[in-house]
Parts: sequence; C-alpha cells; structure tokens
Amino acid sequence: MKIISDNEAIQKNLRYLQQIMEDHGGWVDPEISIKCEAGSLSIEKEGFSNPDKPILALRSTLLLPVDKMGLHVKNDDILCTPEKGALTDIQDKISQCMIELYNLTGKVKLHRETSCWFTFRKAPDLLARLLESRTMNQNQKRFLAFTAGKITSPGEENKILCETYLKSRTLGHKDTHSGEEGFRDQGSGDNSIAPKIMPMVDFLNHHHSGSFYNFQEGNGTDNSDDNNKEFLVVNDRRPLPFSNECFTYYNQMDPVDSFIGYGFSDFFASYVRSVPLELEIPNTGKIIVNSILGNLHKGKLPENAAGLRPYIPHTTGKSKEALEISHLLIPANPGMPHALRRVLRILISNRVAASRSLNAAQIQECILVCEEKILKTNIKFYKDLLAHIESAGIRNNPAMTEPAKIIRDLATLQLTKLYKYSFDDSHFREESANVQTDEQLEGAGS
Repeated sequence: MKIISDNEAIQKNLRYLQQIMEDHGGWVDPEISIKCEAGSLSIEKEGFSNPDKPILALRSTLLLPVDKMGLHVKNDDILCTPEKGALTDIQDKISQCMIELYNLTGKVKLHRETSCWFTFRKAPDLLARLLESRTMNQNQKRFLAFTAGKITSPGEENKILCETYLKSRTLGHKDTHSGEEGFRDQGSGDNSIAPKIMPMVDFLNHHHSGSFYNFQEGNGTDNSDDNNKEFLVVNDRRPLPFSNECFTYYNQMDPVDSFIGYGFSDFFASYVRSVPLELEIPNTGKIIVNSILGNLHKGKLPENAAGLRPYIPHTTGKSKEALEISHLLIPANPGMPHALRRVLRILISNRVAASRSLNAAQIQECILVCEEKILKTNIKFYKDLLAHIESAGIRNNPAMTEPAKIIRDLATLQLTKLYKYSFDDSHFREESANVQTDEQLEGAGS
C-alpha cells in the first residue's frame, strides 16, 4: 500500500491501521494508494480493474461501535472517552488511531463548513423550503430547529456537530449480518442496526456505481485462512473514466440526499427521489408516496421486478383505502428508462389484484396518469424553488447570496435530471394477467 501525504503522523496512523487489519486476517491490496489532499482522504488503484476482487477486507470485530466510544467535539476536534471496558483492547487502540486521523485531516471543521445544518444558519427558511422535498425524520427536524436558532442550550452546537458528523461516517451493522450489504446510516429507524465506524474503509468516497459494503465469511481472497469469520469487504470499483479512484456505494442517494447527509450534490446520481405526493387509483384507493432515504430492498424479488432492486420502495403502511410507501425514484439513466413505470405497474396492479377493480387497459392508463403527475409535481417543486430564490427578499439580501447559489445549483441539477426522463411507450407489451398479488410481493421481502 502506498501513502501519498507529507504528514508523518498521518502516514504512521495509516500504516498502523494496515498492520492491524492484516494481523486480524484482513486484506489491504498492495496496489492501492491512499491520498491525503487538503484534508480529503481517497483511495486509488493502478493496473487493470477487477470489480469482483477485494481491495479492502476488515474483520467485523474491528468495526468501532459509536454508541460505546464516548465521542464528543471540542474546538472542532473530536475526542474519544469511552467508559472502562466498553471497547475491546484492540478497538480502543484503533479508535484512538481513527480519531487522530480525523483530527489531523480537519474532518470536523470541514463538516462544519459543508453541512447544511451549519451553513444555512443565516438562511434557515431557504433550507426548510428545500427540505419540503423530503419526509423528514425526527433527527432531521431537530437539526433544522438548530439551524433556525430554536435550539440554543449550552453545548448543543458541539453535540449536533458531533452527531451529524458521525452520521456521515458510520455504517449501519448488525452483529450477525453475513451475506448482506451494509449502507451508510442516515437514520433507518431500525434499532437493531448499530452505527459503526469503519477503519480504513471509511476513506473510500461515494459513487452510485461503487462497491457495496459486503459482509461475508472470509476476506474474499484466495489465501483467506478465516473463512468462518465475518469480514466487511469492498471490491475494486473505479467507475470514473478519467480516474483510478476507487469508490463505494454509501446509499441510494440523489443530489438532494447527498447534500443533506454529506454536504455535496452528487452530479453522478442516476435518479431523482420524488417529493412526497399522493397517487389516486380509480375505484381502488390511493398510494401515499413518502420521500425517505432507506436501504435497498432485500430478499428475492418477483419475476416482474427483475432488475428493479434500487427502485423498489418499502411498504410503510397499508390499509384497504391506501398503500403507503417509502419513496419513488425517477430514473435519469438511459440504462433503466422505464424503471418508474415498471414499479408503478407492480404497485397499481397489486392494489387492484384482489378486487379486479381495473382491467389491463385501465391499469396502463392509470400508470401513465400517475407517471405524468409524478414528473409534473417534481418539476413544479424545483421550478417554484428557483422562482423563490429569485424573489426580491432573497436576491437583495447579501447574507443569502451563497445559500441561494447552493440551492439554485441543486434545483437546476434536479431539473436537468428530470428533463432526461424517457416517456417512450415501448415497455407496455405485457398484459397484467401475471401480476403478483400483495402476498407474493411481500414475500419478496420488505
């Protein structure tokens, strides 16, 4: 492993992490390079790319449980004061190493300068307007209250700074997890999933075509001696045609999601998450669409959902009158132009399957009506947001200049992706005779 940094302390800590990983049966590809530039850490690899080969493998026992580390922030440094016995000896050593790396690279200071919860304190109403595009969880509502100056108790700023920073650095992990993927934790609501820091693996940046965080038995190499032990493995994924940088897939984020969670707008995202809305199904009821960031749909998918895993929403509520789902993604990807229509076909067909309230032709018509509403509602939202930014009260306020530019660029990016949506009708070739029932779809996992 090559280290590109002029800071000896950074080099020393990275070498220590490498040694610990390898001593515990892990794998660090000798051809990778870790670069440190202006506080930003990244990983590159020379030579031919092999997406099925690991570049890093970390024993899951070396993951650091955030809730046990006693983490807090002081003067833009993060400090670790765990209770005695809360961490294993090796976890304690690794945690001090990771905390030192965070502080040497100014990660908390950078987070303060890029996180929307801090950068929009002079323009909280503008941030709130953007967040109408999402179904906010309780943590996000609390963070927005802080941004708006409604939470002012002593120490609260550092507490929220620490909390939001850690949410951008942790992976949700269950202790018995082999054979599944993990995702960066932005508040899934699943209490059985513990947020954990990933030594070394943390330094990989996000791309929607990056490697999953794979939990598996063995380190994924031919010379693994620990095939009965669990490892976190990331593979060699270099999706950028102009770069050798390796990437992981944090979560199914569109540009707004990445901006809220990580402080950057993901230009490479292949979809737009729909704003919250409701879809009416004639003679049947409605579909309530939330806008929640969640993990990929797991489990076996029905045949008519083949290839749709990133687009399948979770069911968050169901009654005779309504189906409530976590989200809908609008593809801006030429490789999956009909993903939204296919998802709508599944949702609508399964809602009418029991009563046969619509025939095949009516289902197709309903899909087209819902599709049009989704696109028009989202386009209107971001157009209205742009119009709001151009209002005199914002345009003539110097304090709003930078926040307005950020939101303007983000709204323009979302509109650019939405306008790439394909309305081609070629996928309407199958009738609804073989549509899965609610029970069959639920059997695929949720």
